[in-house]
Parts: sequence; C-alpha cells; structure tokens
Amino acid sequence: MIHNLAARMASVFVLYGESSEENADIYAYACGAVISFLVNILIGLVIAFFFGRVIEGIVFILSFALLRRYAGGHHAKTHLNCILAFSVILFLVMAFISIASLLQLSSSIGVVVATFALLGIIALAPVEHTNKSSGYEYRVALKRKSICFGLIIWSLCIYNFYILNDQLAFIFSLSLFSVFGSMAYAMMHKIILREGGCRIMKEQATSMRLDRLAVRAMASVVRSIAQDSIGARCYFMIHQPEEPKDLVERLQEMKK
Repeated sequence: MIHNLAARMASVFVLYGESSEENADIYAYACGAVISFLVNILIGLVIAFFFGRVIEGIVFILSFALLRRYAGGHHAKTHLNCILAFSVILFLVMAFISIASLLQLSSSIGVVVATFALLGIIALAPVEHTNKSSGYEYRVALKRKSICFGLIIWSLCIYNFYILNDQLAFIFSLSLFSVFGSMAYAMMHKIILREGGCRIMKEQATSMRLDRLAVRAMASVVRSIAQDSIGARCYFMIHQPEEPKDLVERLQEMKK
C-alpha cells in the first residue's frame, strides 16, 4: 500500500513538471520513506498515549531514531513489517516501564543494560543494509556519530539515575538496547541467511489534481529527503529499497 501511494505521489510531481519520468523512482523512493516515517511516529504516539506515558514515548522515539539513523541495524522487508516491528518494540518498552514503575524496580538495572548496549554499539556500528552504498571514510564518519549519540544517550541515562532518580533512565537504556538488538540481529542475519536487499517497485502513476504551488513545495521537500537519505541510515525499522543510482551519482559529483 505504501509503495503504491508513494508511486502515485511521485506521479504528481511528474504531472506538474517538478520531475521528469526518469526521476520518478527517486521521488517514489523518498515518498515511501516519508510515509513510513510519519506512520511510525503516529502509531508510536498512540501506543504511548494508551499506556499514559506520552513523554516517555516521545523520549524513546527521539533517542531511538536519532541513534539508529547513524548506527543502522535490521531493515524490514516491507514498509508494513517496518511499522509492525517498531510498534511491537515500543509496546514492549512501554509495558516494561509500566511494570518497572509498579514493582518499583531500581533504575540501576537500566544503567547496566545501557552500558552493555553502548559497548555493543561501539563495536558494531555502523551496520548497513545491502542496498546502502558507503565508502570507507563515510563509514568511519557514521561510526563516530554513532558513538557520539550513544554516549549522549548513555550520559542521560546515568544523569537520570544518579541525579533525578526517575524512570527515564530505563527509557534511555532501552533505546540503546533496542538499537543494539537491531544491529546484532542484522549482523546475524547477514552471516547466517546472506539475504540481499529489496528493490522498490515502480507502479503506473495516476493523475491527482493539486495546487501547483503546493506540489512545488512538496517536490522541494521530497528532493531534500531523497538526498539526505543517501547519506544516512534509517530512523526505525524502515524498509530499505535500493538507492536510485542517478541520485547517488549526482551527490558524488557534488562532493568532488
């Protein structure tokens, strides 16, 4: 469904002259990422609201997404699986926090888990999908950013445990552990199964009547997202289609 919707959105940009037919796959690629991202955010907030822990949910989503952006990890085969995987993770995190609060578990457990997960992230990052293409220097940059964000989240966990003594220490530790778990699973998946990536399928576009200025603004945003996604990992368990070769080549030329 998301693939079809992304392809239709891309057809709008072609229809209004914001993109050529040759670049339609670039817009479909970016639109799919945007839709999946927004759906993950919306479902995540609904789950957090269900548990009555909206603040904790927002903190987890932000820390998890920002770290995973650079550290990488497991990618779902479809956008739907991506949404389901992240929803299950967030549900389990919210359930654990609720149980920990009910049983008054010590946040020191979170500190131990956070330290273990941080060491794992430092060792493994970045874990790339087979459809991602990065050179050695860029991988080194990603590793540095992963370590930097990991240390920030770990420090926030320590601060909340020793200074504030509240349940947010668990949130930060579980965000680290969730990212590490995703990375470890991806590594095992590569070693054992040796599965390749999935390529986005182009659908026949159907016309949609929208205001031209709105389409132009949307096209600018999507172009920026498409370019940014080439130089980044992902935020959630987002399905990783193969990056459009034309876009990769353009960005490489711009860096020269």
